[in-house]
Amino acid sequence: MSLLHQTDPEISHALDVEEALSKKGIVVNRNTIPFADTHLPRIANGIRLGTPAVTSRGFGAEEMKHIASLVVKVITNIGDLDIQEVS
Repeated sequence: MSLLHQTDPEISHALDVEEALSKKGIVVNRNTIPFADTHLPRIANGIRLGTPAVTSRGFGAEEMKHIASLVVKVITNIGDLDIQEVS
């Protein structure tokens, strides 16, 4: 299962989100969401989170909730470098 999320153009581009999450140890892929008119077609406007990598490591529902809360925290504080540091 994968989750595709369209980034908010008012907040950042998918590249910014990918880099910020990477600093926190969360790997995502940038993707272009078809028919979304927020960016030029060659600029990724979404991120993809895949569950196989975490489920194969034994993560369950509670760990997924924790990952989701970290993703939300990083994205909503995209410019805050303290939040992006690995802890």
